[in-house]
Amino acid sequence: MAWSEIRRALAEKWTDLKTVLKSYFAGEPAEARAQRRERVEVSNEIRATSRLIGNLLGSLTIPDEFAKHEFRPIHALMALNLPLAGDWYSLKGAKYCLNTYLDELTERDLLALSSGVLRREGYCDFMLRCISTRPDDASRMQVSRLLGDIAEAVNQRVLRYTVHEPLTRIVELLAVDPVNEQDLHTRLLMLTDDWITMKRYCESLSTDEFKALLGALQPQNLKTVPKALLKAHSFKELKSALDWEFNYRRAPLSLRVEQQNLDRAWRAGNRLAVSEALYRLSLAVEETCQVWEVLPDKTMKCVQQLVERSMDLFRDRQNNPEGPLNGHSLRKLDENIRANFGAAGPVLRSFGLELDPELRVC
Repeated sequence: MAWSEIRRALAEKWTDLKTVLKSYFAGEPAEARAQRRERVEVSNEIRATSRLIGNLLGSLTIPDEFAKHEFRPIHALMALNLPLAGDWYSLKGAKYCLNTYLDELTERDLLALSSGVLRREGYCDFMLRCISTRPDDASRMQVSRLLGDIAEAVNQRVLRYTVHEPLTRIVELLAVDPVNEQDLHTRLLMLTDDWITMKRYCESLSTDEFKALLGALQPQNLKTVPKALLKAHSFKELKSALDWEFNYRRAPLSLRVEQQNLDRAWRAGNRLAVSEALYRLSLAVEETCQVWEVLPDKTMKCVQQLVERSMDLFRDRQNNPEGPLNGHSLRKLDENIRANFGAAGPVLRSFGLELDPELRVC
């Protein structure tokens, strides 16, 4: 749908004034002339706000290539006559009107709105400069808040259509054995493959929601899923966004720091430093699992590779070329290293810190 058609359609939509007016006048006597007059005034204000917000939303769907030649969004912003003090939602019915318009838009219309000038930081700055060249100007600051609120409201609805709804169904399908491959394929096609959108969605999840998603996508829950479906671009982007969110925002900082410390110690070839780093990494992994219960697949593989690579430093190549470290390897290690192995073993054993069962020091 062209932006002009969207704007015209939005401008023709009138808010359900009865619902709004009830919130203003519930329980107040209707007989008083002053109150009847006030009702009419508020009705007119809400009707005007609805029309102006509809015009603004329509103007914000301008394609990027036309944005630099268009002043309609600026005119629509100025027509709102935003209050200098307080929140722009103080306009009569503003929040209701905005949410009503956005809820009635189709997914296609929302994508047109989200891909218009709202995502163009340069054009948004241009609009703000047209309001005022002073960053601290009250009008400019109010318009900036308005654009930010609209962008956030639009983004949340786009996430619902492109990520949340198909992903919710995907998680439900993965919980059933056998997996309905056709339905899963359909939902994967509906799932966006845009990494930034996936990342924004993961950021928006609560701790419990993120933990549930993390658990649902564990390898053991994907064993019955055909590899071809797991290689779908949308699914790979979801896993990538989930890993990024976990490693850089959700997991304790110590997990990433201790992985880096272990890598540096291994590169230096310092066996005592490596054993100490393994012990500290075990503490970080234990702390992380206490909060999240599981680690993302990529994080688990990364920790496993670090541990297995580090263990090769302590191996007797001739008598213990592979498998758990045996007596030949351990006898060449000092007590401090063996003590660090013993302390780290209970946590890192499943990641590759394995000693011969008869020689375990833990």
